[in-house]
Amino acid sequence: MVALLWQALFSRCLHVHIRWPPILALALSTWTIYALDRLLDAHLPSDRPVALRHEFSRRHWSPMLASIGFAIALLLWTCLHLRPAVFQNGIWMLGAVTIYFVIVHFAPQAVRRLWPKEVAVGVLFALGTCLATWSLAGHIGPAALRLTLITPALLFAALCSLNCIAIEFWEWRRTGKTTPIHPLTAWVGARLHWTALAIVALAFFLMPFEPPRPVLMAGMLSGATFVWLSAQSDSLPLDTLRMLADAALLSPLLLLAAAS
Repeated sequence: MVALLWQALFSRCLHVHIRWPPILALALSTWTIYALDRLLDAHLPSDRPVALRHEFSRRHWSPMLASIGFAIALLLWTCLHLRPAVFQNGIWMLGAVTIYFVIVHFAPQAVRRLWPKEVAVGVLFALGTCLATWSLAGHIGPAALRLTLITPALLFAALCSLNCIAIEFWEWRRTGKTTPIHPLTAWVGARLHWTALAIVALAFFLMPFEPPRPVLMAGMLSGATFVWLSAQSDSLPLDTLRMLADAALLSPLLLLAAAS
């Protein structure tokens, strides 16, 4: 839902018409990457504490694996209907995701400790969400049209990274995990309030100068929600925090509903 809402907001702001194949491809690829990541995480040593989403994947690996197979088959069929520019950029995106999986799940422990997984997830998620709009914008207007997507896309990547960092930091702090988290995750998580506030301030500052403004407004709304969540992180249940951290990224729904 988050990926599709932001894709719709980006494409509407840049006046790029996206047909059903890129929409379906984004939904299927997002689920495939998420579910596969969870299944690989679920195969951690059984003596290590795992989050509820990992425990769910461990218990229900068979239907999840079946859903991944179905999604990949449908995704391959959908790719036959993509425009060449979207398909070509999608191949580059597949390469980036493959590198992510290799480093996170198969690289030596020393390499994985240096890899800021939460930031990598946020950046890849934002790139995948913007891929169709970026690819098609080059065919309907001047090159400057693509450039207007860069700043909002970076803002969205920061919000996605903040989402992953917040969840990882809250779980690490509230569950008493003994395994260390990445130093960047620990540093930003301890300063989540100020980081989210900085994103809100940056979006507000760019509003008069940097189109598309609806994306900046969505960024402000999501950032403000993280400011509030940071203030409530000690009083709300952990499961509620996880849910609200994802819900904070649904801000385009308000803007798209208002514009319709």
